[in-house]
Amino acid sequence: MLKTEVKTLIITGGAFQLGFAMQYLLDMSFDYIISVDGGLFYIDELHMRPDYLIGDFDTVDPDLLKKYLGRREIKVERFSPIKDKTDTELAIDLAIELKSTHVKIMGALGNREDHAFMNILLLEKLNGSGIKAEIVDEKNLIFVADHSFSIN
Repeated sequence: MLKTEVKTLIITGGAFQLGFAMQYLLDMSFDYIISVDGGLFYIDELHMRPDYLIGDFDTVDPDLLKKYLGRREIKVERFSPIKDKTDTELAIDLAIELKSTHVKIMGALGNREDHAFMNILLLEKLNGSGIKAEIVDEKNLIFVADHSFSIN
């Protein structure tokens, strides 16, 4: 039996260049697009339709959030700002729940070193669930290797 691929894009609120994202994502398709809190800014600028909005929504512009709330085709998972997981980890949990086989994360690096470090560590959570995952931006491609490989 062939395993069906389920590709998920997670866009968080960290910094990345929109021009790079437009070019990088141009020929890609995803089964699910998850917008994490302030990542909705990038989703909007890239003219993408998210399948899920997730987070405590403390860093997203309230007017931008209103634009997407109430749309039937978008599922919203709102959490209290007082929680044990970051918004990005909640999105990763959702990607696992959606039975993703591949996850690309954009906006996971940028302005906050503590968030960037935690997001890199979260790649291991995905890898441990059998999901190929990477954090990508204009300067980085970060993934966890569970076997030997070479870069040519």
